[in-house]
Amino acid sequence: MSNLIKVGLSIAIIGYILSKFDLLAVWEIILNANFGLILAALLVQILSQTVAAYRWSLIMAMLKFQHAFGFYLRSYFKGSLFNQVLPTSIGGDAFRIAEVSAHGGLIREAFYGVFIDRIVGLVGLLLLNLLANSIQSDLMPHQVFMAINIILILALFGLFVLMAIHKFSVFNQYKITRPFYQLSERFRFIYKTPKRISQQLGLSILIHLLSMIAI
Repeated sequence: MSNLIKVGLSIAIIGYILSKFDLLAVWEIILNANFGLILAALLVQILSQTVAAYRWSLIMAMLKFQHAFGFYLRSYFKGSLFNQVLPTSIGGDAFRIAEVSAHGGLIREAFYGVFIDRIVGLVGLLLLNLLANSIQSDLMPHQVFMAINIILILALFGLFVLMAIHKFSVFNQYKITRPFYQLSERFRFIYKTPKRISQQLGLSILIHLLSMIAI
């Protein structure tokens, strides 16, 4: 019965996606496309998603989850499907959290793992943006260039604040601030050595570069 529900849900999702496209126009584009380039882009994008799943599996392993890499790979691709169907990426993240918790993990710890995975992915993107802006500063008007850099710097500052919250026990005394304290603890535990930081940031930058190449 559960398999029938999964098949029905999958068909409904695919049908919903197809309903958003002009299928005749898509078919015409496919006929005129370079299949070699499409295949190469598909393989690079799959590689990007695989590396992303690997990064997530490393985070979850440090949070004491014992699933094999294949579990995280399948879950990541399923979550990516929900990301394409739903208006935001929250749906895919919620699916990953639910699947991990359904296989024996605490939902709170699963949430922290997915959230930290999101943060380190964002940091990699921010660093790439800062690098691109420093190399080619005349790509956009000066005001826009400065505004983007300020936003990027503020975002990185917010990350450092998050990492420091666990140093102040007052945040653990109140129910409303306790999740931030616990998240900060997990974040600091995962990234407590330069090796872990460089490994995770390196994977994040690689993921974004592969996605850019695929596009």
